[in-house]
Amino acid sequence: MSLGITLDNNTGLNNQWVVTDSQGNILGLPPMPGAVDFDGAGSGTCLIWNLSFADGLTGAVVGNNALTDLVGDYGLSNPVTVYRNQPEGGSLLGGPFTFCAGDGEADMLPAGAITLSGNAGTNS
Repeated sequence: MSLGITLDNNTGLNNQWVVTDSQGNILGLPPMPGAVDFDGAGSGTCLIWNLSFADGLTGAVVGNNALTDLVGDYGLSNPVTVYRNQPEGGSLLGGPFTFCAGDGEADMLPAGAITLSGNAGTNS
């Protein structure tokens, strides 16, 4: 699966992909962006960066901040933003329903037979 991320004009002997939260706190150091599974992370925003660096760099560890805790000769790319949204569909309650189809009588659910709860979207 292609994430549509292109690394261009990187310099340095070494490169590392870096995933941070929106404040620059390092959440992961994957071998490539496609290796990251954002499914279990919940709602929020992540940033994907590429870190190009010379030998001797310190501070590139999970929990540190990529914007303030890196020490050495390095360059941090611009970030690619990943928005993680939770489904807002809610839950349906009601039924099961049984109808005798084809008997010539209307088969409709009565008003209030299905209840939608927990939906958070502006449209439904």
